[in-house]
Amino acid sequence: MNYECLVHDPQSELLHSVPPAPRVDLPSACCQGEMEFFWIRPGLAVNRLEVSVSRPVTLDLKLPDDDPLLAGIFLLDGAMIGHLPGIDGKLAIERTETLAFLPDQAEGRFELQPGRPVLAVSVLLGRGPAAELMNGLALPEPIRAFAAGEACPPFAMKGRIGPRIRAVLSEILACPYSGRLREIYMEGKVLELLAVQMAEPLDGSRPLPGPHGSPRRPDIERLYAIREGLMERLTDPPTLGELAAAAGISQKRLVREFVQTFGATPHGLLKERRLDLARHLLVDRGLPVKEVAEAVGFRYVTNFSNAFRERFGEPPGRYIRRQRGNGAATQNQAAE
Repeated sequence: MNYECLVHDPQSELLHSVPPAPRVDLPSACCQGEMEFFWIRPGLAVNRLEVSVSRPVTLDLKLPDDDPLLAGIFLLDGAMIGHLPGIDGKLAIERTETLAFLPDQAEGRFELQPGRPVLAVSVLLGRGPAAELMNGLALPEPIRAFAAGEACPPFAMKGRIGPRIRAVLSEILACPYSGRLREIYMEGKVLELLAVQMAEPLDGSRPLPGPHGSPRRPDIERLYAIREGLMERLTDPPTLGELAAAAGISQKRLVREFVQTFGATPHGLLKERRLDLARHLLVDRGLPVKEVAEAVGFRYVTNFSNAFRERFGEPPGRYIRRQRGNGAATQNQAAE
């Protein structure tokens, strides 16, 4: 199957084309980071995107036209705007949102927006794998029809990333392997991602079961708003008391409902987001460890290193060296 992604800046300058190289760095005046794409098996592919843009950058997707492909975008951070044939209007995707879509042509365009780094995982699924993995499951109607091989008009459906999906996405973005081991690891994680997504409603808002019951829908929306506000203040976070006061509930209840809905306490989510951003700044931006520690809100480098080791399994310096070694090995394999 053929696939191509053309990366343009606002003046339509072609920055990169993916493939021929399945994994490329994107060094330019307006776009820095990494993009990776490969077919896991016929009809099932994954694309990993970790970039920072200083002004809007366009991704033009050219998909295989011999078999319709259902696409799913999972946006952990950043923002993008989609333009899809057969689907009216712009599709704005914000961080922690998902977009499942089936265009009526084998193409699509996405504008990456400046500001926060764009961290995204995309999955492409043909009818064959969809029938194998999804047929007979309780799914939203257009996705069920696609998996069943029935006539399916173009559609787009947005939702939210739940805590279990977020955990799998973080593992995909932080894959520690290279070569064949990387392919095996990514295949397992993509299948896990599909399984978790199919087990949850599309909006990703179903809370995890808890001993004290589940928050009601208005409470869930309020919790999402509180979480978004917390993520905006990584280096100067509000106290638990301030968060509880904003929610109009006790601190104990706030913690309980955060765990039920997101799988972690407010402090746990904040720490996870800080470390995900730190990994991006260290690996993709090449910033010094001390500077990164300060940028994500750690006063002492030792505390940052300990937290980084707990999250990613090794201290920052060793992690950076291994990632750079994996990148060099991958580039050598592509050159050969």
